[in-house]
Amino acid sequence: MTNQESVNKVMVYGSLLSGLHNHGVISTGELLGTHTTKPEFTMYSLRGFPGVTHHGSTNIKGEVYEVDSNTFRDLDRLEGYPTFYTREVIDTPYGKAWIYLLNYPYNLSNEEVEDGDWRHYYSG
Repeated sequence: MTNQESVNKVMVYGSLLSGLHNHGVISTGELLGTHTTKPEFTMYSLRGFPGVTHHGSTNIKGEVYEVDSNTFRDLDRLEGYPTFYTREVIDTPYGKAWIYLLNYPYNLSNEEVEDGDWRHYYSG
Protein backbone atom coordinates (compact mmCIF):
# COMPACT_ATOMS: atom_id res chain seq x y z
CA MET A 1 0.00 0.00 0.00
CA THR A 2 1.48 3.36 -0.99
CA ASN A 3 1.23 6.52 1.05
CA GLN A 4 -0.93 8.08 -1.68
CA GLU A 5 -3.73 5.55 -1.26
CA SER A 6 -6.59 6.43 1.03
CA VAL A 7 -6.64 4.18 4.08
CA ASN A 8 -9.81 3.28 5.93
CA LYS A 9 -10.60 1.13 8.93
CA VAL A 10 -13.70 -1.02 8.85
CA MET A 11 -15.25 -3.26 11.49
CA VAL A 12 -16.91 -6.30 9.95
CA TYR A 13 -19.23 -8.60 11.86
CA GLY A 14 -20.86 -10.98 9.37
CA SER A 15 -20.06 -12.80 6.16
CA LEU A 16 -16.85 -10.75 5.74
CA LEU A 17 -15.28 -12.30 8.86
CA SER A 18 -12.21 -14.44 8.27
CA GLY A 19 -13.19 -17.92 7.17
CA LEU A 20 -16.71 -16.92 6.06
CA HIS A 21 -18.04 -16.76 2.51
CA ASN A 22 -17.49 -13.07 1.66
CA HIS A 23 -14.09 -12.72 3.35
CA GLY A 24 -12.33 -12.62 -0.03
CA VAL A 25 -13.63 -9.07 -0.54
CA ILE A 26 -11.64 -7.82 2.45
CA SER A 27 -8.81 -10.37 2.53
CA THR A 28 -6.31 -7.93 0.96
CA GLY A 29 -6.78 -5.64 3.96
CA GLU A 30 -4.73 -5.85 7.13
CA LEU A 31 -6.48 -7.50 10.07
CA LEU A 32 -5.81 -5.22 13.02
CA GLY A 33 -7.63 -7.42 15.53
CA THR A 34 -10.99 -8.23 17.04
CA HIS A 35 -13.36 -5.78 18.67
CA THR A 36 -16.60 -5.87 20.62
CA THR A 37 -18.72 -2.74 20.44
CA LYS A 38 -20.47 -0.96 23.26
CA PRO A 39 -23.91 -2.47 24.00
CA GLU A 40 -25.91 -0.12 21.76
CA PHE A 41 -26.84 -2.26 18.75
CA THR A 42 -29.13 -5.11 17.72
CA MET A 43 -28.10 -7.84 15.25
CA TYR A 44 -30.64 -9.70 13.13
CA SER A 45 -30.24 -12.76 10.95
CA LEU A 46 -31.17 -11.91 7.37
CA ARG A 47 -30.61 -15.59 6.48
CA GLY A 48 -27.09 -15.82 4.96
CA PHE A 49 -25.81 -12.63 6.57
CA PRO A 50 -26.59 -10.37 9.52
CA GLY A 51 -27.95 -6.86 9.71
CA VAL A 52 -27.25 -4.50 12.57
CA THR A 53 -29.32 -1.55 13.73
CA HIS A 54 -28.05 1.22 15.95
CA HIS A 55 -30.76 1.02 18.58
CA GLY A 56 -30.46 -1.82 21.03
CA SER A 57 -28.45 -3.17 23.92
CA THR A 58 -26.25 -5.80 22.28
CA ASN A 59 -22.47 -5.82 21.91
CA ILE A 60 -21.49 -6.67 18.32
CA LYS A 61 -18.42 -8.89 17.93
CA GLY A 62 -16.24 -8.47 14.86
CA GLU A 63 -12.88 -7.86 13.25
CA VAL A 64 -11.28 -4.53 12.38
CA TYR A 65 -9.39 -4.19 9.09
CA GLU A 66 -7.39 -1.45 7.47
CA VAL A 67 -8.24 -1.40 3.76
CA ASP A 68 -7.21 0.61 0.71
CA SER A 69 -9.63 2.76 -1.26
CA ASN A 70 -10.31 0.04 -3.87
CA THR A 71 -11.29 -2.48 -1.21
CA PHE A 72 -13.39 0.14 0.55
CA ARG A 73 -15.26 0.75 -2.73
CA ASP A 74 -15.76 -3.02 -3.12
CA LEU A 75 -17.17 -3.18 0.43
CA ASP A 76 -19.60 -0.35 -0.31
CA ARG A 77 -20.77 -2.21 -3.42
CA LEU A 78 -21.19 -5.52 -1.55
CA GLU A 79 -23.09 -3.83 1.28
CA GLY A 80 -25.39 -1.92 -1.05
CA TYR A 81 -24.19 1.40 0.35
CA PRO A 82 -25.90 3.84 0.69
CA THR A 83 -29.24 2.20 -0.12
CA PHE A 84 -29.34 -1.04 1.89
CA TYR A 85 -26.62 -0.26 4.44
CA THR A 86 -25.29 3.04 5.66
CA ARG A 87 -22.03 3.58 7.54
CA GLU A 88 -21.24 5.07 10.92
CA VAL A 89 -17.91 5.72 12.61
CA ILE A 90 -17.28 3.93 15.91
CA ASP A 91 -14.35 3.91 18.30
CA THR A 92 -12.19 0.78 18.40
CA PRO A 93 -8.88 -0.02 20.10
CA TYR A 94 -7.31 0.54 16.62
CA GLY A 95 -8.78 4.01 16.13
CA LYS A 96 -11.99 5.11 14.51
CA ALA A 97 -13.54 2.62 12.10
CA TRP A 98 -16.61 2.39 9.92
CA ILE A 99 -19.37 -0.07 10.73
CA TYR A 100 -22.17 -0.89 8.27
CA LEU A 101 -25.70 -0.52 9.66
CA LEU A 102 -29.06 -1.23 8.08
CA ASN A 103 -30.17 1.98 6.39
CA TYR A 104 -33.87 1.67 7.02
CA PRO A 105 -36.17 -0.39 9.21
CA TYR A 106 -35.79 -3.81 7.69
CA ASN A 107 -38.24 -6.59 8.45
CA LEU A 108 -37.16 -6.76 12.06
CA SER A 109 -39.35 -9.78 12.64
CA ASN A 110 -36.24 -11.72 11.62
CA GLU A 111 -34.50 -13.70 14.32
CA GLU A 112 -32.35 -11.62 16.64
CA VAL A 113 -28.75 -12.74 17.15
CA GLU A 114 -28.88 -12.17 20.87
CA ASP A 115 -25.16 -12.39 21.65
CA GLY A 116 -24.11 -10.22 18.66
CA ASP A 117 -21.70 -12.93 17.49
CA TRP A 118 -22.49 -13.90 13.88
CA ARG A 119 -19.74 -16.55 13.69
CA HIS A 120 -21.20 -18.35 16.71
CA TYR A 121 -24.76 -18.03 15.39
CA TYR A 122 -23.83 -19.02 11.83
CA SER A 123 -21.86 -22.11 12.87
CA GLY A 124 -24.51 -23.22 15.33
